[in-house]
Amino acid sequence: MADFLWEERVDNSLEAITRRQRAAALDVNQFLRELQAQPVGALWRKNGNTKIASLAPDPVTGRPRFSATISAGHPEHSEAGLKYDPTWHQTDSDRWQTGYLPHFAAIVQGEQAAIYHDGAHATWTPTVRWDTGEAVLPLTKAHIAPESAQGAMLEWDYGWLRRRLSLSPRSITEIFFIDKVPVIPPGATVLIIETTPSENTGIKFNAPYAVDTHGFPVDGATFSEGQKRIPVAAILSGDLPLFVDDSSTFDTKSNDNCCYKATATWAGSRTATAAQAWGAGSNFLYIFNIYNASTYYLYRAQLIYDSSALPDDAIIDDGTKVRVYCSGLYNNPGVIACLHASRPSDPPILSDFNYAYYPTNHGENDGHGTGWVEITLTETGRGLVSKTGVTRVCLRQNNNDFPNTAPSPSGTYYGAHYRTAEHDGGSVKSELYVVFSLPTSIEAIAGVAIGSIEKVCGVANADIESVAGVSNTS
Repeated sequence: MADFLWEERVDNSLEAITRRQRAAALDVNQFLRELQAQPVGALWRKNGNTKIASLAPDPVTGRPRFSATISAGHPEHSEAGLKYDPTWHQTDSDRWQTGYLPHFAAIVQGEQAAIYHDGAHATWTPTVRWDTGEAVLPLTKAHIAPESAQGAMLEWDYGWLRRRLSLSPRSITEIFFIDKVPVIPPGATVLIIETTPSENTGIKFNAPYAVDTHGFPVDGATFSEGQKRIPVAAILSGDLPLFVDDSSTFDTKSNDNCCYKATATWAGSRTATAAQAWGAGSNFLYIFNIYNASTYYLYRAQLIYDSSALPDDAIIDDGTKVRVYCSGLYNNPGVIACLHASRPSDPPILSDFNYAYYPTNHGENDGHGTGWVEITLTETGRGLVSKTGVTRVCLRQNNNDFPNTAPSPSGTYYGAHYRTAEHDGGSVKSELYVVFSLPTSIEAIAGVAIGSIEKVCGVANADIESVAGVSNTS
């Protein structure tokens, strides 16, 4: 990786380094003691996925109270406090690069992409062609997608098809969007997208998929050895855009996903012990049901939150909720959160679909709109919020799946879809918002009254603007 030059964009002043070292050394109770010394509303970051804010004390018991906002997906900050940069940077007219130190780096030169991670690398140059041999070439050089948050998506425009490389903290996702019906050469029956690496020394590529605008698998699409074959009939069907995905991952943890089962009977799909395939990869969490073409499709979503930053003696209070961002509605949208002590797995697997793990309604939101959707947890659900590891949530549709009511009539969708942690660079990750209090008041740190503590590690409290390099007000 000698040709990859990366400039660290991080505050390395002595004060910032002292704050990062101090934050890394704090145990959670000391962290909360120091946060409590700040005004109500002060916001510090405990780790890459967890922001903790001070709340007013419990009005009845006087216990100290806090909130923890825990994001799904990969952390925005490393344990050392370095902020990952979810942005493609142009270094000359035809070269782009990015990196999430210390996890991976990527370089795009023309149409060729190369990724590097932990001593491994892969290089590939996609080709798009018809089965009659005619090549499809991009009309533009790589550029930042117009709707990309913070430059997270690099795009090539083919006129009726777009190729995008989308960033998230530990992955790069390649997606082809078929937006319009193209001029199809005479005799062509299949569009072929070839992404086989010319070299690969250990980078993991996920299984590709192709779905239509409703999230259904594209009929007749096949995948083998980096080659995606999309039937012309599917392009002419009118269910555009089609999404063809091929991703690379750089660790084993994928914190949110959705999967589905499709069978000839409602009971066969609903009570299946495992899903048959993942849903929409790194883009959407589909939670819907439909009866279509004599087949019942049923989707469920799996969410994992690293809630280990909560103190062991925390009392999880009312107001704790799961928050997901809804980006599309079907008929009768309703969602239920079902928590379990050991499912979904971390990372999720297809057998996490099994409805037997999620028989209890731990919170619901019926008839919601688009935007942020809040699912307030019941007392039983709050009891399943982990203080030592991860909190596990399955989202089920509340109008058909959970009450066991088959969707009808044929061709009608019921449910909604939500953003994943990977979508658009992680701009709207789902969150577990935890309100908690401590059993006793905290009056001192190491025997010194909080009111008299003027400095910690030589930095005045009034000057402490961040923990782990993150602003209190961010």
